Amino acid sequence: MTVHKCVICGKPYIGYGNNPAPVYNGPEQCCDECNATIVIPARMGAPIDPLLKAKAGLMEVKKAMEINDTEGKTKLGKPTRLGE
Repeated sequence: MTVHKCVICGKPYIGYGNNPAPVYNGPEQCCDECNATIVIPARMGAPIDPLLKAKAGLMEVKKAMEINDTEGKTKLGKPTRLGE
């Protein structure tokens, strides 16, 4: 399958993608996550700017968590036993 790049967050996705209007008007598509968290709420009347700021904040938190995890500082998503 072809890998595409989300027009909103820039992350790669596989599949057909989603129409990003009213957040973005153009031929590009957005990923399922941006569609669910930004595009659909915007279509329901939520202001777009706060949605994009919230998405950017969540992406920074995720990125920080991934960096910490690769440096061995945290054990995110991994089962641990008491005392480890």
